[in-house]
Amino acid sequence: MKLSVLLCVYCKNDPERLDAVFRSMERQTRPADETVVVCDGALTDGIEKVLEAHANETVKLVRSEKNVGRGAARNMGIKECCGELIAICDADDISVPQRFELQLERFENDGSLAVVGGWCSERGDDDSVRVRRVPESDGEIKKMLRVRCPFNNMTVMMRKSALLKAGGYEEVNSGEDYIMWASMASNGEKSENIPQVLCCVETDLTFYKRRGGMEYFRRERFMMKRLLEKGIIGRARYLINVTQRFFVQVCLPNGLRRLFYRAVIRSKD
Repeated sequence: MKLSVLLCVYCKNDPERLDAVFRSMERQTRPADETVVVCDGALTDGIEKVLEAHANETVKLVRSEKNVGRGAARNMGIKECCGELIAICDADDISVPQRFELQLERFENDGSLAVVGGWCSERGDDDSVRVRRVPESDGEIKKMLRVRCPFNNMTVMMRKSALLKAGGYEEVNSGEDYIMWASMASNGEKSENIPQVLCCVETDLTFYKRRGGMEYFRRERFMMKRLLEKGIIGRARYLINVTQRFFVQVCLPNGLRRLFYRAVIRSKD
């Protein structure tokens, strides 16, 4: 099966980290057939130099004159992807060398699969490493979907046909991935996660700070509303989810929020 990588970049990405992302894709034991890079608005000279350094016949640049946001940028890129399988790569997360090979093997072994993700490791500014484990089976994934996102989005590979059937990404400020997984689940699509680390992420204190505050809570509440509208959750679960998020994202100070994420959602390697 033909494999496309979809990578979106914008002006605030770190050029050094982006360069490492490209190198991790070039080291894959089963390289992608093409890499579609969506340039979401004007980029810095440093980012442009990285794109130039990794330019070849398999890299396709798609440029947007203005910054349109991740959901809209990914939709632009999906239209340019030639592969039936699309691997999502973030501009600052490093894929392990066997990632694509492992995921392609799952698709080849099960033609009913629409989405295959995996675990990710997170290295903190104190050099501690924690793993975000997500459920493996389709049933477990759909169960977790009612509470929180059952995928590490930067690890996901999916069928383009299933993605288009779900309507692509909603062009919202946040949560476009989560909403799309809900749409796929509503369509009866089958998913799984490989119980291995597929991507490596670096975090610091601002990582948890960005996951707090009233504006972040409003976006999370919007996602829960969309899940309610799609029939993924009922009114009672909606109220529980919103209440829990208000406590963690608005009431907890950043230091305690960091401890909560590390203790409840991430586990030590």
